[in-house]
Amino acid sequence: MHPEEPSLRKSVLELLSRRRSAHLGRLYYIERGPLTSLEPWVSQGTPTNFFNRETELLQKILPRLRDIATSEGVLVDLGPGAPSSVARRAVSIAQSLAAVKYVPVDFSDAFLGTAAEVFRRELPKVIVEPIRADFFNAKFNLTGPATFIYMGGSTISNFPVFDTTAFPEVPYAGYFNKLCSLLRPGGHLLVGWHAAADEGYALAPYTGAEARYYLETPLRVLTQLEAQGLTVDEWKSESIWHAPSRCVFHGIRAKRDVKVKYAGHTFPFLRNDRLEITPSYKIRADTMSSLIDHAGMRVLDKLGEEEGYSLWLVAKPK
Repeated sequence: MHPEEPSLRKSVLELLSRRRSAHLGRLYYIERGPLTSLEPWVSQGTPTNFFNRETELLQKILPRLRDIATSEGVLVDLGPGAPSSVARRAVSIAQSLAAVKYVPVDFSDAFLGTAAEVFRRELPKVIVEPIRADFFNAKFNLTGPATFIYMGGSTISNFPVFDTTAFPEVPYAGYFNKLCSLLRPGGHLLVGWHAAADEGYALAPYTGAEARYYLETPLRVLTQLEAQGLTVDEWKSESIWHAPSRCVFHGIRAKRDVKVKYAGHTFPFLRNDRLEITPSYKIRADTMSSLIDHAGMRVLDKLGEEEGYSLWLVAKPK
């Protein structure tokens, strides 16, 4: 048994018991997780797909990265993701920065191994130094200061904040301070995030093909974790905008009475019962600016939209 599995079993039991603080997002990236399940969705190229939008923005900012490249560059990648994500994003960034070391940080051994394999194939001269850690808790440390930190996708939106009555940006201030402390003077941060001012903008990225992803992926993950009774025709995807917390709560809702079995337990779900999957918090542009200022950094470039996916290049003073 993998060392993580007792805690994973506990997480799944809490999720199926519908405890308020449990959600499935973290389980997408476990050791036994379906690493290939993200690939078809990432490659579809639908207009609202932020992975593809991020790739577009990244191509625009690569020349800027070449301008700030330094000798002995160290690229830290917070959450390398699936193989295509590493190849399309981190490799391009490392090439533009002329990085000599690549440090992927993730709690999934499989994702770390994949990132290392991609770099050894694409950039064999770059030293790969994986760190197995949960970067959400900001307790990880590096062997030396970074020249560049990349936090792509919309990872920051999925921080484990569950109090829907509190403004979600509160925990982020300390996190940005942590990122600043990991950078050497004059270092840079590239952060991707999804802004939304109202329900329409917030829910737009989770329709069409993305809605299928938010249905099929959790069912596949739970099935791989040996849960029984979870089939596509018995559930539907549902994303709900909660304005006070500026959060989209992703879930799946039973279309009929269903009994889910896991680890010797049976969990009955009645028709219309909902299973929470993951929260996705949306940060306003002015709040993001304030967080960066509070950490003692400054914004150099803003790519993207005020409403939608954005990619910001941030600098730590020399």
